[in-house]
Amino acid sequence: GASAVRLLRDGGRLFIRDLYRPETEDEIERLVQTYAAEESQHARQLFRQSFHASLTLNEIQDIARGLGIPSDHVQMTSDRHWTIDWMK
Repeated sequence: GASAVRLLRDGGRLFIRDLYRPETEDEIERLVQTYAAEESQHARQLFRQSFHASLTLNEIQDIARGLGIPSDHVQMTSDRHWTIDWMK
């Protein structure tokens, strides 16, 4: 994040999208079933672990603020993704 902001030219656009970490195990399981029910047990476990390793919206907003990116440029953009969309 910090390197991307530092290397971005004035007027440049930063666009980052990643999974977010749901608050409950039930929500994680709902997402795994919704998007990976037809996948192998191994693939579902990797997807599940990806949610556990992700940041919450508040966590990424705090990080972004520390980099000078206003919180309103970090938003939930699906039921499983947050996105930073910001012009320097």
